[in-house]
Amino acid sequence: MQRPHRFLAIGAAALVLLLSACGGGGSASGNLTHLQLQLQWVPQAQFAGYFAAVQQGYYRDEGLDIELKPGGPDIAPQVEGSKPNGPEFAISWTPKVLQARESDAGSDLVNIAQIFQRAGTLSVSWKDSNITSPSDFRGKKVGAWGFGNELEVIASARLAGLTESDFTAVTQPFDMTLLLNA
Repeated sequence: MQRPHRFLAIGAAALVLLLSACGGGGSASGNLTHLQLQLQWVPQAQFAGYFAAVQQGYYRDEGLDIELKPGGPDIAPQVEGSKPNGPEFAISWTPKVLQARESDAGSDLVNIAQIFQRAGTLSVSWKDSNITSPSDFRGKKVGAWGFGNELEVIASARLAGLTESDFTAVTQPFDMTLLLNA
């Protein structure tokens, strides 16, 4: 099995196992437990395992009717569950959940699965910018997406001994236009 397929299969299998603990298992009686899963972004390849699991009946076989809710640039998955009729589950990066728990003392968010061994965030720069590590942020413009995606950039800078006043943080749109037009 190729690596991307293994990733998708593992992600879908993990969610089936976790959700089946909530669903009572089996749909022989025809009674399904309806649950919503808030995606972190618009439907795309990174969520293929979840869509495949719905399409192939894996959730239904465990007694679950899963509604996949698309995300987007104005949706913070870690916040959606606190809204009336919000989703029971959300896909979100760990730093976003930690921030939500820290800023909302009453937050009951729980990280139930982690499908990466390390952060899925990757920082890139043009070679001529001479940025090869967070310590090179000093005096530079550093872009990151909002909604908590900037947390790892800020944490990396702090680990390198920088404060947020040592560089200019730029909230970039959810594409790469600012980098490409730099």
